[in-house]
Amino acid sequence: MYDKEQIYDEQIAPLMTKIIEICQVNDIQMLASYFLKDKTEDEEDMLCTTCLLPAENRNKTLFIKNAKNRRGEKGGY
Repeated sequence: MYDKEQIYDEQIAPLMTKIIEICQVNDIQMLASYFLKDKTEDEEDMLCTTCLLPAENRNKTLFIKNAKNRRGEKGGY
């Protein structure tokens, strides 16, 4: 079974907190998505996704479309 939740919690999450802070201060768009754990009989797959749009929402539609495309969804303008 694939399970990386503990690694994410201990090693990646503290880094993500800092990355998110830097992106917010500097109005940087970002998308980060982590697949942490396989589906089990009792739970769905565990994913952690962070998406920051720019303060003025410029390029919002394109950014959302790109995020959806990464998940295999059809995004639209």
